[in-house]
Amino acid sequence: MQLTALDTSGRRTNSNRPPTSDKDDATDDTGPLAGLVDRLSGLAPGADTTDDRPNPTAGVDIDTLLDQLASERRRLVIRALAERTAPMRIGDLSRHIAAYEAGCTPEEVTSTQRKRVYVALYQTHLDTLDEADFIDYEKNCGEIHGTPETEVAAAVLADLDARLGGGPDDI
Repeated sequence: MQLTALDTSGRRTNSNRPPTSDKDDATDDTGPLAGLVDRLSGLAPGADTTDDRPNPTAGVDIDTLLDQLASERRRLVIRALAERTAPMRIGDLSRHIAAYEAGCTPEEVTSTQRKRVYVALYQTHLDTLDEADFIDYEKNCGEIHGTPETEVAAAVLADLDARLGGGPDDI
């Protein structure tokens, strides 16, 4: 049975968990994500706001970015496209993701493993990433191209990997 209680600000909290802080963990100066939100917003402390260089995250909404990166398969699509200059075909992308998930080489992926990933990419993930402009998906020919937003998302993933440790070595 889960018991709830009210913390000092009147918010409900699980009684077996300590009350949450009013401070946002992503902007906590001491945590592993210190400054990440500020950098994504272009508001890093001490940043020169008169800099004329283009902001690499300009035009990328942080909520949309985090929503897109919430799915491991979408993160794998972003990583795969960021590492290539040429477009990928959905079959090749499916095989690479299936290999990563199965812990084998792309040549060792079974038809069933590849099809499972292919269907999920085709029916959900590629359209979702395309609608948010994180990829350019040409459904009629099955080609997936990276976009400038692909690079932003890949940079965020690389930053998180460096701070938290993790992420695939190669996809």
